[in-house]
Amino acid sequence: MSRAVSVFLLHALIDDFSSIPRSHASSGLGPPGRPVSPQVVGSPAVGRRAVHADHRPAAVVGAVPRGEDGLPVLIHGSAPRVLAAWRSLDAAGPGVGLDIAQERDRHCIESVHRTLARLTELPRRVPVIVGLALDPGWRDALDLIRSRGRTVRFAGCGVSAPDSPALVEAIRAAASLGCVFSWSCGPWGAVSDPWASPLPGILNVLLATGVALHGGSAAEVAAELGRGDPVDVVDAVCELDEATARRIRALLNGFAVHDVAGVVDALSALDLLPKARPEAQQGAER
Repeated sequence: MSRAVSVFLLHALIDDFSSIPRSHASSGLGPPGRPVSPQVVGSPAVGRRAVHADHRPAAVVGAVPRGEDGLPVLIHGSAPRVLAAWRSLDAAGPGVGLDIAQERDRHCIESVHRTLARLTELPRRVPVIVGLALDPGWRDALDLIRSRGRTVRFAGCGVSAPDSPALVEAIRAAASLGCVFSWSCGPWGAVSDPWASPLPGILNVLLATGVALHGGSAAEVAAELGRGDPVDVVDAVCELDEATARRIRALLNGFAVHDVAGVVDALSALDLLPKARPEAQQGAER
């Protein structure tokens, strides 16, 4: 596989939830005392930054893409607060999307019903991601999200192994329905390592999605999620043809992560992302 296809597979794959302002944080994006890594700023893998709807309106407005950063912004939180924050943006443009969390105290179908009902008056141009826990009945909830033309963010909570049946079925269901999906915040790594995280590696999910798109069985999808040899996984990624790579990324929209730098560093160490340029580092330090 050429470098161009490799970059395409990883381009805008990471949703930066480390930049959600907290109530105790100072102004700007990111936790206090922890500036955004220059490597992260210059990485093609970082596709969207998140701002929490619970934060003061000025912080939401301040997170709208400007200047050299120019990354799309997701307003994240419960449906009422996300919509209120979105309405507070007089100039909310195409760079602002909504990432609505699952209501954890409600059944997944009820949560999705309530969320979609609140979106009826929202302009269709606004991209919306609807959170969905993999609880009993989640497939019906997924049908609802797809029928409304929205995308889904599967919750990875409660998963005990990289090849968990819940993850396998979520990928296969999204592939069969053609429903664009992403994944909630978690300890995502580059390659599956059950000693480090119960979640599969980002590269493993890319491969598993490709298998699902080609009609692979549950066992075949699980086998891709469970691969733990980095050389083997990277070789498999590099063997993907461009048509398959584009089908994968048309379906798999991103991974929400709290530590963007760690994921970017891991992908860079596998020579799948360009290294940060010195001039990018200098510009970020100004």
